[in-house]
Amino acid sequence: MTFRDTDYSPARGVSMWESCPQLAAMDPATAFVQFDDFFHYKAQSSDDNGWTATLTGGASAATIADAVGGVLAMTCDAADNDSVELQWNAECFKLATSKPLWFETRLKISDATESDIMVGLFITDSTVIDGGTDGVYFRKADGDANILFVTEKNSSETSTDTTIDIVAATYVKLGFFWDGSASVFAYVDGTLRATHTANICDDEELAVTLTVQNGEAVAKVLSVDYVKCVQVR
Repeated sequence: MTFRDTDYSPARGVSMWESCPQLAAMDPATAFVQFDDFFHYKAQSSDDNGWTATLTGGASAATIADAVGGVLAMTCDAADNDSVELQWNAECFKLATSKPLWFETRLKISDATESDIMVGLFITDSTVIDGGTDGVYFRKADGDANILFVTEKNSSETSTDTTIDIVAATYVKLGFFWDGSASVFAYVDGTLRATHTANICDDEELAVTLTVQNGEAVAKVLSVDYVKCVQVR
């Protein structure tokens, strides 16, 4: 069962969430959901409940910001290549046959050019920015503002420039939909920007991942409003 509110939803046919079983997801036998609105942040601990944080630079940190709606501030220390990389502590999703999946996050970066960003689903890896091998994600490289969509399997990737540039201090929604068959559809601010059928990582469990890295010796901040992933069980 899907749900679309004519007052609050986008026009029919333009929302990647339109086909998501939002109401059915309330039944755990139908679908499962990971959603974080960042009213709190908990790093990995002995109870295995939270985010695994890899911090490069002594002052790099992830904290809850004073911001309406709940915002996670991922703040790098001030040296070049200082970074904050967060992964959920377990790989809870897989691009499996007949198991459609929806992912979306809303975020903004303090510097649109001198920063690296990678967000999406990855295998567990403490150095995603420098050496991730398997996943489906959005990437913005140091030196430009281009938002790329990437599917990667065993270090072989297919990437598409969404033709959308990220803008400093301005929120953007990045999302993708796995159809459970052969294709992943990427959306920026609710508009379809890429369709991939190659290098689909269908043989690995994947974890929700958020990363940011300085592109110069100036501290950068990635602010994440929310992250949501839904998959048919």
